[in-house]
Amino acid sequence: MHVSPIHTVSKPHSEKLRMVINQSTGLFSPNSMINRRDIKGFPLDDMRHLGAGLLAHHKTNPSQHLAVFKSDVAEAYRLLPMHPLWQIKQIIVINGEHKVNRNNCFSGCGSTGIYISFNRLVTWIAKRVKAILDLWMYMDNSFGINKEGNLAWYHKYRWRMPLNQVKLLSLWDKLGIPHKTHKQLFGEKLTIISIEVNANSLTLTLPKKSLKDLLEEPDKFTTWLKTKQGTSWTPLLAEDGRMAKLELQHVPPLMASTEHFLSKNCR
Repeated sequence: MHVSPIHTVSKPHSEKLRMVINQSTGLFSPNSMINRRDIKGFPLDDMRHLGAGLLAHHKTNPSQHLAVFKSDVAEAYRLLPMHPLWQIKQIIVINGEHKVNRNNCFSGCGSTGIYISFNRLVTWIAKRVKAILDLWMYMDNSFGINKEGNLAWYHKYRWRMPLNQVKLLSLWDKLGIPHKTHKQLFGEKLTIISIEVNANSLTLTLPKKSLKDLLEEPDKFTTWLKTKQGTSWTPLLAEDGRMAKLELQHVPPLMASTEHFLSKNCR
């Protein structure tokens, strides 16, 4: 049996806190028992896949206006139960009592691969059985393309949504996968995995705040280096810091404007 400490961390881009069960603490921590080679290489979709889908649609029917949608699963990692022999390595203490943490934990080294495998299977079902062909997934985010105006009534939320999104949510309901209203979004313009997507102007844009944060990182890194003076690897890190700042200061105009056009021919 192994007892893991519990603490909280702030959620990115949010004022909320996330509870963390620290599975890396201790000589015999659960994470120390996982071979890193066994948890590499899980496939994720990204803007390249969505961009290729948008280009294909515009090439086939240039006059057709499109919309994009994204849907998030609620309590994603926690949906999946762990093997009983692993559960005894996930004991937590609450008010002096030992409790068995039976489900997948956010902080486990293998947790991401477990969830990706599950969600990849769900996405396969959505594509092959429900015929949602323009659908991709990144962790607990599913996103896709829909013809603008092609809406359907979704009874659970009691409003009209893109047909492909309704088909996906209906599949989740059938499989018992929970989701929340405010995380099911759609429109011509939408932020997907931190990139602003315009389905009809065919642009992918880094939000201004994200670009500002990126450009500030070298300064933060340099400040951190000052606390490491005297160590044997300080000169190497200092050189890396200068190079990083130099690279960011000479970002090509296309990148500096935060906007990337998928194809000049399809604008």
